[in-house]
Amino acid sequence: MKKLILTCLILILGAAVVPADTIITTPGGGLWTDGASWIGGIVPSPWDDVVIASTILVPGTVECLGLTVSATGLLKSANSGYGTLVAGGSAFNEGTIQDGVFWIGSSDFCVGSSSS
Repeated sequence: MKKLILTCLILILGAAVVPADTIITTPGGGLWTDGASWIGGIVPSPWDDVVIASTILVPGTVECLGLTVSATGLLKSANSGYGTLVAGGSAFNEGTIQDGVFWIGSSDFCVGSSSS
């Protein structure tokens, strides 16, 4: 019984320290919710760090852990009105964020270039 409890604790604690995956945009970019917009075809989850290296359109509300908009990156609303990006970690912008993308995050948002 003690071995079973110890094994369960190790599994639970081990899962809690798994690092976030880093998901990077394809050169062609596209919709945040489209797997074809991301290298490896995986749409970011709320537990992933995201690197925007091309144009990504935010349709409604999307989530990630950390966000980096590189110098070649453009993050904008897909709905000509607003988009909401919810991030549980830090964010850094060296590119452009425009067209009504609202930031909701739990830490600082560093802007290195332009936001409009």
